[in-house]
Amino acid sequence: MKSLKNLNVILQLNVVAMLLSVTVYAQDSKMCTLLGRWTNGPSYCVEVINDIAYFGNGSNLEIVDFSNPAEPVLLSRLFTESSIRGMTIHNDKAFLAMGYSGLGIVDISIPESPVYITSIELEERDYAYDVVVNDSMAYIGGQFFFHIVDINDAQMPVEIARYETYHYTLSVSLQDSLVYISNGSNGLRIMDVTDPYDPMEFHLFDPDNYVMDIEIKDTILYMANNSNGFRIFGISDVTNPIELGKIETESYTWDVEFYENFAVLADFNGGLRIIDISNPEDPQEVGSVADLSLAGDIFIYGDKAFVARRAKGVSVVDISNTILPEELGNYETAGGAYAIAVRDNLAFVAEQDNGLRVLDVSDPSDITKIGFIGTNEDPGELTLFGDYIYLSCYQEGVRIVDISDPGNPVLKGLYSGLLDAEEIFAKEDTLYVANQDGGMVMIDVSDPMAPREIATYDTEGRTYSLFVEGNYVYMADGGNGLRILDASDPELIEEIGFSNPGGDSRAAAVFVENNMAFFAALDSGLRILDISDRSLPEEIGVLIEEAYISKLVYNNNYTYMLSGAKGMEIADVSDPTSPVLSGWFNTSIDPVDIAVEDNIVYVASQRDGIYIIKHDIIIDHVQPENVPTDNMGFTCYPNPFRTDTEFSFNLQSDTKVSIYIKNILGQHVATILHNEHLSPGSYSYIWRCDPNKIFESGIYISVIETTARNQKSVDALKLIKLE
Repeated sequence: MKSLKNLNVILQLNVVAMLLSVTVYAQDSKMCTLLGRWTNGPSYCVEVINDIAYFGNGSNLEIVDFSNPAEPVLLSRLFTESSIRGMTIHNDKAFLAMGYSGLGIVDISIPESPVYITSIELEERDYAYDVVVNDSMAYIGGQFFFHIVDINDAQMPVEIARYETYHYTLSVSLQDSLVYISNGSNGLRIMDVTDPYDPMEFHLFDPDNYVMDIEIKDTILYMANNSNGFRIFGISDVTNPIELGKIETESYTWDVEFYENFAVLADFNGGLRIIDISNPEDPQEVGSVADLSLAGDIFIYGDKAFVARRAKGVSVVDISNTILPEELGNYETAGGAYAIAVRDNLAFVAEQDNGLRVLDVSDPSDITKIGFIGTNEDPGELTLFGDYIYLSCYQEGVRIVDISDPGNPVLKGLYSGLLDAEEIFAKEDTLYVANQDGGMVMIDVSDPMAPREIATYDTEGRTYSLFVEGNYVYMADGGNGLRILDASDPELIEEIGFSNPGGDSRAAAVFVENNMAFFAALDSGLRILDISDRSLPEEIGVLIEEAYISKLVYNNNYTYMLSGAKGMEIADVSDPTSPVLSGWFNTSIDPVDIAVEDNIVYVASQRDGIYIIKHDIIIDHVQPENVPTDNMGFTCYPNPFRTDTEFSFNLQSDTKVSIYIKNILGQHVATILHNEHLSPGSYSYIWRCDPNKIFESGIYISVIETTARNQKSVDALKLIKLE
């Protein structure tokens, strides 16, 4: 427990927290201020005009001149409200499908100076995946609905109709008065939009497996059919498609475009593939660029294919020779942020499909990249300890990265014995890994170049998170709740305590501090457990939220939580028996990891980068006139406590000592010492609550006054009494 040099800080803190409220950039927030963002992220789509490419880079619209593909030139960058999932360009405007931010409209008549015109959220708070437009209407595929937006006035678009599709719309195509909706597992929906105010389903075609994209030429439909490959259908009668031909691809076919008599495919893990479709009944692959991984969207311009590759950026491929296509250049984007750790103004970020990125966050308004190391597999979790980052990469195992030189991270070792690492906790030379269905795994990393497994403890549940304190391991074990292990002997790990206060609560995260376990469940809120007796953990407080909590961090009487409702939420747990939701910041979508230093919160988001958020707590740093010259180490244990707690301190010289207990209102309630003359040494005194007096549960203040060499000094601790 940290001592407080100013007693007024304790008494005023909660009052200040209740009075402040800050609204930021139209974000839904309370008690929080956005300081800055690293807005780079995956690239999902690309469009091209005159060798100028328009594509998403996380929450940015990047406009890049690819006249020389080997040396692309950034013309401009426009911050958008969230990640760009789909795009179409029409009449000098870019129409953006922006997830929960809906439809965005940007004037790109001057590529070097794009202007954000407006945006409109979709009705039913639907998530926009793709958009196609004509002169008057925008047709948008959402997560659950098909939407039609009137764009006659680009300054004030208006949604005029929607049609429930029940599943993800991954792409939208327009042909005359028919809109073809690639509706994921629901197949291909064909909508008649002759009357845009009353769209009618013309036909539903289920070709088995996800429909990712379609293109139509004359009376033939060409389909990217996910793991079913590339398929060709005759649609002379659009209500009765007849399969003409098919070709298997290496992985997942996500996009199809035309080049002369060829179909150019984005095969997600298999790269770019070129198919001769001159005979639709006998398609033949003629060329490919196999190492163009993460290919998701293609735009053909002249003899070039521009490929959006998520974390791998945008690549330009010369397809003039269809047998030997050649990659000409690449423009880097970032991956989705999956995990984050922060130290000394450096943020270490695990990026989906990409690797470990090191960011300088000393100026949150101008975050810069200083280091990077790639991985072959998705990095999912990381932990920072000493000069090493431990990075879990699923089937590739745990990578051990030396970050003693942050600008040049170096791979030191690899442990490949894990398949599903969910979270890593580092303590000295040992890693404790939450291995999902494999329970808890302990790995000796004293030699980073030769890590070795030293113990495994499997459980019946799915281990999402763990925390290590001393020799004890606290496991959030899914439906089996919180489990407490004694791992002092790795060869004989023993479960000594268990709690599942929310019933089948699907425990997702755990953090331990001051004999309390802060325990987050996917569907039963924040639970606070007294673990002073580890064999019988007892719930003392609960905060039920409207949506699941997936991760949490405790810092200085607050828990910072990732929530499906508001993004990042803050609970005041200074009184653990009565936690209160005191702040939040809506981090858009998919927050996946969180780190806290002082009152600065760092949130990693899968699709739109890193948020740096200030928790708006005002702390008075004014010191008393006479600060003790000697560090007394004034502490108490246990804290929280029920009936008694022990105060300890050290004296370096002859000193008069008084110790008083006050309640949260500053009223005196007990005396431990009064002007006691003590010699140099170490001292301990126990406060046992008088059974004849009523000491309610809650917050108390212990004050120590010392007089030495005619100098009077005051120090204080906050105490938490449980029932």
